[in-house]
Amino acid sequence: MPKELIIILCSILGLYIFLVVVIGIVVHTLIKDINKKHKAIVVLYAEKYDLVISLNKLMLKNDIKVPRSIRDTINVKDHEELKVYNTMERLSIKKLLTKTVDTMLFIAEECGLKDNEDYLIIKNSIEDIDMNFRKTSASYNSQVTAYNYWIRMWIFRPISLLLKLKKKEIMY
Repeated sequence: MPKELIIILCSILGLYIFLVVVIGIVVHTLIKDINKKHKAIVVLYAEKYDLVISLNKLMLKNDIKVPRSIRDTINVKDHEELKVYNTMERLSIKKLLTKTVDTMLFIAEECGLKDNEDYLIIKNSIEDIDMNFRKTSASYNSQVTAYNYWIRMWIFRPISLLLKLKKKEIMY
């Protein structure tokens, strides 16, 4: 084999190894960031749930009747249940919390709590959490999209199969 061909093949192999290492670093960073975002989302769910509990206590303190379905939802939910990784479960928890909060806020305002200072603090906190949730989930989704792209790239595909990296689901 000619010397020039060996040099070219070694250069191509070196370039391939370099690209795999760079992509591996990118994928590792994305995995860390995705896990951080997921933990942040779990914390936001937990904070929103805690605010629902506080709103319930405020409503009971002001003799506002909370519907049984809302009371059952509040009593059943547990912070551990908020730490789900499955997208459909996460989506159902998000919908349940949103529906519960919307119903409770509507009832509280209809019963005259809209000028109550504690109520306004809880309501503003819920709105802040919702805004942070939207930002965090958008960032999470963009990072999951990038991660899915990189693990399927032809250069890194053999390594991702070897490491058993799975496609992640975006959050709705």
